[in-house]
This record gives sequence, C-alpha cells and structure tokens, in this order.
Amino acid sequence: MKRLIVFLDSESAKARALRRLLARREWRVDIEILPMQGRTVRMCYPELGHVSEDADIVSLSDTGLVEEGRAAWRTVIWAFKGGVPWSDFLGRIGADEAFDELVNDLLSGRLDINEEPRAALARADFTPRAMAVGA
Repeated sequence: MKRLIVFLDSESAKARALRRLLARREWRVDIEILPMQGRTVRMCYPELGHVSEDADIVSLSDTGLVEEGRAAWRTVIWAFKGGVPWSDFLGRIGADEAFDELVNDLLSGRLDINEEPRAALARADFTPRAMAVGA
C-alpha cells in the first residue's frame, strides 16, 4: 500500500485530531482525508457502495481494500511511522469502549505512537473501563 484515503465526518473531533497529526507526523503511506457526507463521495468512489451509511470512518487503499469502523482505524494507525505495534495491539482489544479510548488518546497525543504499547499504557497510567486485551 502506498496511498490511503480516509473518509470521516468532517466536523468530528477525530477528523480534526487526525488532520493535526497529518501535519505533525511522518506516515508510511500518503494519506488524504475526505468528508464522508453526501452522495457525491459514493458517486466518485463506487468502491464505497457497500459501506454502511452509519460508518464513522472508512478507509480506501490504493490496493482497493475498503474498511470501515475498527478495521479502518487500525489501518490509519498502521499508516503512522511506528504505528504497526499499535495497530496490532488494537487488533486484540475486545471492548469497543476501550478501543475508542485508545484511538482518541493516540490521536490526541496522550499516548505516544512511537512508544511500545504496553510501556506507553503503563507510563500514562491508562486504565480504560473495559480493557479486554488478549495475550
């Protein structure tokens, strides 16, 4: 993968945080953030035809892979330089609430994406309400 298009609600806090990160961080691939609203998106990107209308995030790679929800967030985190361990770690999070909390903390900078996940969580004293992590 060399390019990733991320579709988000353009007014959401996550979209604003992701835009700030685009300006400050190095990425493994080129990333473009586009608004998810409207039929125009689906007309311009027919690959999104099967995506749920309620999806909060959708990613489309230059390889044609379309992901939504948690899978799309994992791909976005993977796209950060240093994000692979976090993407793998997020794949083992069972509870949606804990997953969302981790993504928000990574986007806000509360957790450092360049730090190993368990070390970063220990340093930040991160104790989400429903941390169900596999070994």
